[in-house]
Amino acid sequence: MKKKLSFAILLLALFAFTSVFFNSCKKDVSVSTNAPGSGQQHVSLYLTDSPSDYFAKVFIEIDSVSVLVDTCARDSSKSRSGEDHDRDHHNSWGARYAGDSCNIWETLAFQPGVYNLLALRNGLDTVLAQSNINAGVIKYIKLSLGDSNYVVLRDSTIKPLQFRGWFDSTIYIPVGDGFMDHYESGRSRCWLDFDIGRSIIPFGRGFWLHPYFRCFIQTNTGSIKGEVLPTDAHAVITVTSSSDTATAIPSDEGEFMIRGLQAGNYILKITSSNGYADSTINNVNVVAGKTVNIGVIKLHP
Repeated sequence: MKKKLSFAILLLALFAFTSVFFNSCKKDVSVSTNAPGSGQQHVSLYLTDSPSDYFAKVFIEIDSVSVLVDTCARDSSKSRSGEDHDRDHHNSWGARYAGDSCNIWETLAFQPGVYNLLALRNGLDTVLAQSNINAGVIKYIKLSLGDSNYVVLRDSTIKPLQFRGWFDSTIYIPVGDGFMDHYESGRSRCWLDFDIGRSIIPFGRGFWLHPYFRCFIQTNTGSIKGEVLPTDAHAVITVTSSSDTATAIPSDEGEFMIRGLQAGNYILKITSSNGYADSTINNVNVVAGKTVNIGVIKLHP
């Protein structure tokens, strides 16, 4: 698909199938839901997004998903991961364990395709991949991206996303202690948040793609939700603390939700691109495993 068609022709083909692929960004993952057998665990990965007010749509092609399992460690306290989650995802991180017989790459059941990441905001997500795999501690998540990556600007202009020359399309996401939610015996999950602001870099009249994903779970992070009115304010919500920053764009009804926040005290700022005055809310206290509802925020001209 991506080798024989020019990019322009490919985009026309993709848009022709909008109703199939991009309506809700939900994809069926054909896997067994049976309980994991002896010596196995069941792993689920969910895909979500940190939005940007610059793009109307962001399309990323994901070709495969796999995880690196330390089969010699049976709980997170024995894992040898613990990498810095805020550093770049260099490919050498995953390769460094290649000679260790305890570490096994497991390919997860997954439907390859092009995902509209901006459909996954305000608390929405989709199951990206899941499988029964060898028991052990997950140390890395590996995503292999395709070439059909592009953005649609708010004026409907389509721009391809180009990988930097030194960067290939394989991404290694470190999974440290406490970054998998062991919600049932033998079952774990985490959410992969694609950070658009850090992943798409303007250059000239185009954009580089330097994908940045972070793994989070709901039990050790918190959320902020609310509603911004009027809806024609075209608001952008930014929350900041001493250690964390995130953004959200309200839905057509004005509702928003920001997930995966570290516990702490946040400043919430609402800005408008349509003539309404900015608004700020101080001292929003985020607690792990909880959602703070700040209610309705009414902006004024």
